[in-house]
Amino acid sequence: GEDVEGVLSHRGTHAASLISADYNQQVLDDFYQRLDRAAVRFIADVGSGMGRNLARLSARFPSARIFPLDLSLMGLRNGRLASTSVAPAAADALCLPLRSGVVDLAVCTEVL
Repeated sequence: GEDVEGVLSHRGTHAASLISADYNQQVLDDFYQRLDRAAVRFIADVGSGMGRNLARLSARFPSARIFPLDLSLMGLRNGRLASTSVAPAAADALCLPLRSGVVDLAVCTEVL
C-alpha cells in the first residue's frame, strides 16, 4: 500500500476545520431555535471541551441548568466561567454521571 502521508495533503486543513466548525454552529443555532425554551431545563453538553457551545446554550436557554461533561479538566475550568447555571463535571461520554431521564437536551459535537 501507499504511504498515507504521501497521499494526504495538509494544506488548507485548518481553514477547512474552521469552516466546518462555523457550519456546525449554524446547524445547532437553527436546531435550538426550534426547541421550546421553557421545556429545556437541564442540558448535557457531552464532550464540552473548552466550552464552545456554552455561551450559545446559555443565551438560548437562560433558565436551563447546563452540565458540561468532558474528560479534560482544563476545558471544564473554562466552562465554569461561562455562566452561574453551569455545573461542569469530569466524565467519559460512554459512562455519563447523570440519572436516566433527567436531561431534556443532550448536545455532543466534534467528539471523537
